[in-house]
Amino acid sequence: MALVMLLVVILSPYYAVIRDSISVRVVCPMPAVNCCMAGLLLHVVQTPYRFLNIAPVVWLGRISYSLYLWQQPFFLAPPGQPAYRLLFGIGLACLSYYLVEQPVLRLREKRAARLNNIAVAVDATQVPCEPARA
Repeated sequence: MALVMLLVVILSPYYAVIRDSISVRVVCPMPAVNCCMAGLLLHVVQTPYRFLNIAPVVWLGRISYSLYLWQQPFFLAPPGQPAYRLLFGIGLACLSYYLVEQPVLRLREKRAARLNNIAVAVDATQVPCEPARA
């Protein structure tokens, strides 16, 4: 079943865009493709595959948000564009990840830790004092 879902996800958009075929859009509408993508994600989570844990794939997963941000200008180029555009896009995604995303995430963690320390200090001052016994 996972193989069928994978074929639907891979082939239906290809035929719909490349062939510009209305029959493909009627036979396999986008909600079916989206359901197949969700099914594939569920399948991969429930059945871990070894190749998804190799270092290059894990690294691509880490920079995936940056790749998502850079996909429009570099990955969705018209046919006939040079292949080095993909490498350029991946390079810019790496720069975005390491020079922008990671420093901002570290700054957020430091700020959250500081706010947590302030909250703990405020809670400590709210402890009621027992009256002095004579």
